Amino acid sequence: MRRLIAFVLASCALASTLCAHDFWVEPETFTPKHGELLRVRLKVGDFGRGDNVPRSDQRLVHFDLVAADRTKPLVGRDGQEVAGLVRVESEGTLLLGYVSNHAFVELAPAKFAAYLEEKGLDAVAAARTERGELDEPGRELYSRSAKSLITVTAPSTEGFDRVMNLPLELIPNKNPSTLARRADGSGYEALPVTLFFEQKPLAGALVAALCLDEPRDDATATIFARTDELGRASLALTRSGRWLIAAVHMRAAVANERHADWESFWGSLTFEVPPALPAERR
Repeated sequence: MRRLIAFVLASCALASTLCAHDFWVEPETFTPKHGELLRVRLKVGDFGRGDNVPRSDQRLVHFDLVAADRTKPLVGRDGQEVAGLVRVESEGTLLLGYVSNHAFVELAPAKFAAYLEEKGLDAVAAARTERGELDEPGRELYSRSAKSLITVTAPSTEGFDRVMNLPLELIPNKNPSTLARRADGSGYEALPVTLFFEQKPLAGALVAALCLDEPRDDATATIFARTDELGRASLALTRSGRWLIAAVHMRAAVANERHADWESFWGSLTFEVPPALPAERR
């Protein structure tokens, strides 16, 4: 019964906050010490203000810490706000990765239209217009893929771009922990990322980046870019601190028992940009 109640609460929390809200992995620290027991939470929210999403074993596909020499599952108790625990036994740049199975949500026409606009899902909006479905609710199956970069002891030149084969995966093409500050002091050099869907580059997707340490509820603080034909986007980060990058991909759903018309895949990446060293010390 306790597991059932936890699952229902987690499902309701996700469904009630789905409309254009981001989902991400948030470790207790992005720079754990070797041998430390790391606590990791799952978050859902807007502009970096997130509510904890309790661990739901019925939604969980996998939740792992990945290093060059090992992969360890994050353990946890169903229904707990600390979604995962893992002992950090490797050094360098490591990855946390979470994948959920599909859940169903139905949104009123206006909410669904706003969600499509916010996430840059123009092709879906155009398809609904062409089919005369603008007054129909949005019936959707959705799943989450979230990852996080953590640094143990010191940043590594390897590991930050390791492919985890998540359904929708953001891969940085440069280690965020080693970004240089721009010469004019206005921010950092651009962070190039590549977005993959089912292990293939995804073109035309809207990628958003925001600093989790910025003042909350400020939509203007979000940085946007569209992926090119190779799935690449460049994001000019403005400051040091904890960052979230997110994207959503949606396609027509195959026949399903929930009669969903659409299937969406949510991907996110979190990391920390330390204060940049002066150029002469690099």
